[in-house]
This record gives sequence, structure tokens and C-alpha cells, in this order.
Amino acid sequence: MSLHLVSMRWVVVIVLAGCASAPDVGPPLPFHVAVAPVQVPLIPAGPVDEAEAESLQVSFDSAPFTDALTERLATTFSRVTPLSSGDDVAAMLATAQSEGVDLILEARVVQQPGVDTWLNQGFWPNLLLHALGGPGGWFVSDRTYAPQVQLQVQVYDATTAAAVAAAASLEATGAQLLRVERPATEVSLNFLDRADSASHWLLGLVVPAGFLGYESAAVAEQLSTEIAKQLADSLAQALRERAADLERPEFVRFYPRDVRTDDAASGRALTGEMVVEIGHVDELGALRYRFANGSWQSANWSGRQLERASQGGPARRSYGFRIPLTDASAGTVQLEVEQVDRGLTRRTFTYALDDGTETR
Repeated sequence: MSLHLVSMRWVVVIVLAGCASAPDVGPPLPFHVAVAPVQVPLIPAGPVDEAEAESLQVSFDSAPFTDALTERLATTFSRVTPLSSGDDVAAMLATAQSEGVDLILEARVVQQPGVDTWLNQGFWPNLLLHALGGPGGWFVSDRTYAPQVQLQVQVYDATTAAAVAAAASLEATGAQLLRVERPATEVSLNFLDRADSASHWLLGLVVPAGFLGYESAAVAEQLSTEIAKQLADSLAQALRERAADLERPEFVRFYPRDVRTDDAASGRALTGEMVVEIGHVDELGALRYRFANGSWQSANWSGRQLERASQGGPARRSYGFRIPLTDASAGTVQLEVEQVDRGLTRRTFTYALDDGTETR
């Protein structure tokens, strides 16, 4: 009895460890992001020898990978919209403008052939459960897979990209905010994930599950799904960690500060500041806003304040704003801010309003 309890304790520990992931907490980042269809390789890149050709191969489909990425990023940003095509740059930018997009995200899967696999520490409690009889060990993730897969992502400012005529690619617009590369890590599967035939189920009653079905078609399909979710989680965490790079690009000299919803007696409003670093640009110009994809409305800055330079940093000028939230049905409000330079450069931010929580 004690041996059985110990083995079950191992099962619980292993299952919980497999469910752990990096947290992505905090208010939504203030952007409406368009996700271009994920580019996936038709065949694994690099040379494929005879041994690799016979080993387990994992392939990806663009549509489900894009869906996984879009669904995951929806908890990180104020709004996320999938794009139907990523080939025609002009059409993509036109769609982004019509949808009120702030950022465009391009992602590409890079992979090498073959997947390494081995029995992990879950095999031993699984072996004990098998010896005790019954299929209890089928639920234990007893085999680990190490795919050589990487997600390469570039994020662009949609307003800046749209100002460049006839660009051959988004990269050619010079609107790139950041580049992120996230490798896939190990994935552990149990026998229920791997079995795909009657012979597997029958053998599972007499042979320890760790030895069965480890290169079946079900494994390739399950790995494809798990890796897509894993990379989507990893990317969301990376983008949140690099929020400052998204909010403070080099091509504008201002950024938002202390933006929040305010439920004052005069009515609900979005309040905060836009801060301009004095140097190449000294002042901000026009401020506009709209709810969802509605019509633009002009707004006035509610005050200006000079902040003297400190600790070697530049002097700043903060511009306060208060946007009355008169459209109760709108889930987002988009701000368009203009800086006073030769081209009157603009940038947009989108804030989620449905939960009433404080924003960045």
C-alpha cells in the first residue's frame, strides 16, 4: 500500500510540473495587434540523411498555428486581429488601417529535421503502476521529446509602415519595433497521447507504456499542437517583458504614462499622460481618439508640465489628457498622437475598456 501511495505521489508531482508555465500577468498592453499568417516550412530545413528520414518528423500548418498565436496574444494585448494574408504588403497595410491596428506581427517557424526522444523520470512510477496492474500508468507523461523548432517574430508599427509607399516588405518600411526568437523546449507525452492503433492498446496491457507508440502519427500531431501552444505562451511572455520596446520606439520621442480608466463623478474617462523627451522633438501636436473602429474625434490636451533633466537623462514635457468614455458598448478606445517634427509623425495606442482595470 505504501509503495502504491509513493508512486501516485510521483504521478501528481509530474503532472503538475508538466502543467507549469511562465506567467503572463498584468493589464493588457495598449495596442491593437494584427497577426499575419504564420509562415511554416513545407519541409524541415537542412539536409536529411537516411536515418533522419526514418525518424519522427513534425510538421506545422499555418492556420492552426496562427489561431493558437492569436488566441494567446488576446490576453496580452488590448485587441488582436488575424490577417487573412501576409503576402501582399499593400493589402496587409490597407487592412491594418481599416481595422484600426497599431502593430503588425509577422511570425515564421524554423525547424531542423528529426525529434530526439527518451524515457523521462515519469517512466519509473509508470513502471510501478504497470506492475500493480491496470492502465493507471497510461496517464503518466513518461516520454520526452526534444524538437528543434524556433519561432522568429518581428513586430512593426502600423502607422509608420503605412507612411512608406510601395514597400516590398514590412521590413523595408523601417517600422520594425523589435525582433524576438523563441525556441521550443521539451514536450512530455503520455501513452494516451501516443497510441493510435488497436495494437498499441492491446500491447499496453502487457508492455510498459513508455516503450509503446513513441513515433506514431498521433505523436507527430500531438507535438505539433503542443509546440504551437508552447511557443505562443513563450512569445506572449517575451512581448510583455519587452513592453518598453513596444511603447518607446526610436522613430517617435513620446510614450504613454499612467494611463487608466477614471470613474469620477463627472463621468467615466480614460486619463493619463503622453511624455515627450525634449531634444530632436520638443512638443506634441494633435490628439485624436475613436471607439473601436468608429470615426475619429479631436481632443485637447488637459495640461502641460516641464520635467527637468535628472541623472543624466533628457528633459521631458508631459501632456495630460482626459477622454470621456461616452460609448459604453465599445471595448477599446484608440488614441492617435502627433509629434511636432517635419513630417508630423504620428503613432497610435489602443486601450481595453471592458474590465475597467488600470492600464500601463
